[in-house]
Amino acid sequence: MIFLFVSVTNALYTVDGLSEINAVRNNINNCGEPLTSSGNFSSPGWNAGEPYPPNLNCSWHFRRPSKPDCPNSITLTFLDIEKASRGGNCAFDKLVIQSEFQRFDFCGSDFEKEPMIFSDEVTIQFQSDEMFEGFGWQLQIECMRKIIIMLTVFDFI
Repeated sequence: MIFLFVSVTNALYTVDGLSEINAVRNNINNCGEPLTSSGNFSSPGWNAGEPYPPNLNCSWHFRRPSKPDCPNSITLTFLDIEKASRGGNCAFDKLVIQSEFQRFDFCGSDFEKEPMIFSDEVTIQFQSDEMFEGFGWQLQIECMRKIIIMLTVFDFI
């Protein structure tokens, strides 16, 4: 089974009738790379080892395939996004993972709990402002009957 993600504006893709990924790109910057069921998916600039671009507003919608014969998990690795504002909210750059009943907002490199989202559909949103870009985030997607997202932090010294 293959998931296919292509960065274009307001598109819905079906690959072999097995899965659908809705990709919305709201500006001129590239919002992602092609994705397969065993591939990595990351913020722009990640693969080149560069900070993500400023002024991004990207949204990816993942829908569970209708066929049960898909791989095992979704693992999200959050590495380096602009830190939260003094009030502790993610007012600047942020990564949002959302299902029908759960929402997690991430910024900086610290978080208090590892989210697990069990859902047939998950939306990933990534926004950056005009300054102080980090090196971004990376996730590996393999699907299950229900989508599971786990978050792991790496702290580089």
